[in-house]
Amino acid sequence: AGIAMSGESRCGFGPKALFAQPLLLSRVSTSIGPVPVTLTVDGQVFLSGSSSTFGHLATAARGDVRGVVRTVYDGLRATRTGRLTTRLRPHDTTVAASGGAQVGLSSTVGVRVFGLAGPDVDLGAGARTISDVARSAGEPWWRTTVPDELGTTFALQAWRADLQEPRVRLAGHEDELARASRPPGGSSVSPPAAAPDPLPDGAVARVRWDSAATVDVHAWDLDGHHASGAAPLAVPGATVRSGYQDGVPTVQLDAADPGRPLTLGLCLADGSEAAVTVDVRAGDGSTVRRTVVLRGRRAGSLAAVSPEGGPAFTPPGDWCGLPTGDPIGLGQLTDGIFSATRARTRVGVNDAPEGRVRQTDGVTFSTQVVR
Repeated sequence: AGIAMSGESRCGFGPKALFAQPLLLSRVSTSIGPVPVTLTVDGQVFLSGSSSTFGHLATAARGDVRGVVRTVYDGLRATRTGRLTTRLRPHDTTVAASGGAQVGLSSTVGVRVFGLAGPDVDLGAGARTISDVARSAGEPWWRTTVPDELGTTFALQAWRADLQEPRVRLAGHEDELARASRPPGGSSVSPPAAAPDPLPDGAVARVRWDSAATVDVHAWDLDGHHASGAAPLAVPGATVRSGYQDGVPTVQLDAADPGRPLTLGLCLADGSEAAVTVDVRAGDGSTVRRTVVLRGRRAGSLAAVSPEGGPAFTPPGDWCGLPTGDPIGLGQLTDGIFSATRARTRVGVNDAPEGRVRQTDGVTFSTQVVR
């Protein structure tokens, strides 16, 4: 089972049945004393998944999960026991941004007496990858786990109309399958691909990112005119529009002449990481998407030219403010600064030994630096 998401993704699906009808697995004829009995066994498989990420995240697991269930019915009640064995290994796990993705496969097997009633067994397993670049000290920044569970229900409405027992969870656990062995890497960009949503009329570019960070979007024409959120009309015939779309920060670049080349730059003004989707218009009118991951404050990317493939402008080397210099070539990326300390204000009552203290009416304010 596996799931892979690139670009902006917040979705979930399932459970979806993989077969139009349950599969007949077995039919057995036996007898209970002088009474002939026919047992049928059928099964169905369901797929489910979810993802929430702005960068690229893929998770998968291969192997097998086995469940053994024993059900005994004594005419009054059903007694059930179960054992769950998991043998899975990670497969094709790649993480390029904070987020989460999981996929699950679940199967149900039903045993029917005369095709009418009996126990049902359900067995589910999958893979879950959660990543967080701002994780706690000593914790891996991503990990993959395997949640699985074994359960059963029991009903004999055909024989005893009052026997409908609830589902019983027989076994389950969530073992760690893999974890990051190194810190997160630097800034990255995905290859261009067709965007799922075309740009609206009048727009030549659209930039969106996860709201945990602040990204400044810059635009230059070939004459060196420079527009941004602080100067949205600085490029003649173009406008930088900033706002929110479906609760997500969005910057749209509108231009009167869609064939006029405009170079786009991204600057991580605040935060330690941002996964950004950049949509630009191609020469044939279609929309092309790139996913750029910026890591570290003042990380930058000279991300794209609209229209796609047009000539790029070379900006000055200090447009994003990184002390070691900013990207000046199309497709170039820089890693930003990861602060080792941050200021924090703590409010206490009559007891604050850290930092400069100001006490008024029994309330003490102090400031400390947390490493």
